[in-house]
Amino acid sequence: MGNPTPAPAREDPDAETSTPLPAESTEPDPWIGEDEPLLAGPRLADDGERTLVRFEFNGNLRRLDRTPEEAALDALNLDGAIRERVDVILAVRRTQLDEAVRANLDLFVLLQAARSAGLKPEAGAKVEILIESLDRVADGHRLRDDLGAVLPEDERRDFQRLIDEYWRALTLDELQLALGRKEKLTLAQARLRVVLGQAGNELRRAFERQCKAREGVLGKLEEDLLTLGPIDPKILTPVREVAERTKGKPSNRDCHDLTLRALPLLTPDQQRVWAGALLGISPLIDAAKP
Repeated sequence: MGNPTPAPAREDPDAETSTPLPAESTEPDPWIGEDEPLLAGPRLADDGERTLVRFEFNGNLRRLDRTPEEAALDALNLDGAIRERVDVILAVRRTQLDEAVRANLDLFVLLQAARSAGLKPEAGAKVEILIESLDRVADGHRLRDDLGAVLPEDERRDFQRLIDEYWRALTLDELQLALGRKEKLTLAQARLRVVLGQAGNELRRAFERQCKAREGVLGKLEEDLLTLGPIDPKILTPVREVAERTKGKPSNRDCHDLTLRALPLLTPDQQRVWAGALLGISPLIDAAKP
């Protein structure tokens, strides 16, 4: 995953600097455990300085709709050969996540469980389970480490700074939003929430890259589910609501959001049918997996 790794991020589509380490070393996360620099607010970039920290007119942080690593790479001055190398790393990571989502919709069940925990004491453990599951997708490799290892020293230093600055600003923004809602939120809870948000973004993007949204797909989904026998109205009702709202032409985002609502209620057989309809996975092939 591309997130920092505590124990337990939207750009419209269209701090301090770490000392560079050898390529094979793991860069630390300075934003973890440094409460005072974070609470002092994000450092404003000098004119012309590269930064991912930008604000809307209302003062809220402009959140990325991709990983901070991807955004940071676009802010660097990379030559063609280095850009090709990082693009390969990004493509491999996307493929790993896409295949994991296709093979295991339970990742979304873990996501919903972590979200449902909210600020309860068990929230940290549920987020950690999700993050560990995502880390296993990449064999324990962090995206920022793999990318940083192929960057020239000066660009690697800027790459790490851009990411850390963004995570600090994102955490502070979460605290400020909570304050506006009169919600009591600790620094640790804010960090947990932004990590969970980034994990959700990455899973959503993987789902949408593969989703086979098309006219009539939700009607076909309902038909396929009913072949298994009676279906809980809590499952069928939202399917019909989305079909009616979109006039039978749901977007990939509609299908993703519907999946998050319904998946915790589905049996394993129903999950296979769901994946077959929305992700194009054959239920028979999936059922044959060990």
